[in-house]
Amino acid sequence: MFYRRIDKDKWNNIEFEPYIFSPFERFELFDDVFITDVYGILTDYLKYRENFMQKYENLFNDNDEDDDEVDDINDFDSVEQYKDSLKQKEHGKKAKKWGWESLLYDLCEGDLTKMDDIGNQSLIFVFNMLSMRKDMGHLETSKF
Repeated sequence: MFYRRIDKDKWNNIEFEPYIFSPFERFELFDDVFITDVYGILTDYLKYRENFMQKYENLFNDNDEDDDEVDDINDFDSVEQYKDSLKQKEHGKKAKKWGWESLLYDLCEGDLTKMDDIGNQSLIFVFNMLSMRKDMGHLETSKF
C-alpha cells in the first residue's frame, strides 16, 4: 500500500493504483522519508485499529473454549455429543488456518468468480456485511 499512486476520477473520488508494480522498484523512495513524518501517523493508526477492533469485536473475539483443552468423555451425555464436540473443535482449527480465505468464500457464497468483486469493496462495507451475517447466523466461518 505504501507508495501506491493515487488519482481522482471525474467525480473527485480517490482511486488507488492497482498492484501491478513491484514494491521493490520503489524501495529507494523510503530513503527520503523522515521519521518525524511517519511517527505521528503511528498514533493515529493505533487509535484507528483499537476503534476498528472494538467495533467488530463480535468477529474477532474467540468465545470458544481453549482448543488445546482435552474434553473428558464423561462430561457428555452421549458418545455422539462427544464426537460432535470434537468435530466442532476440528472445524474451528481449520477456520483459523484458512481464516481470511474462508471468510471471502463465505461472502461469495461459494462462487469463486465473485472473489474479485468482494476484494474491490471497501473494508468497512465488508466488515459490516460480515458482522450482519454473523449476527443473523449466516456466517459459516466461526472465527478468524
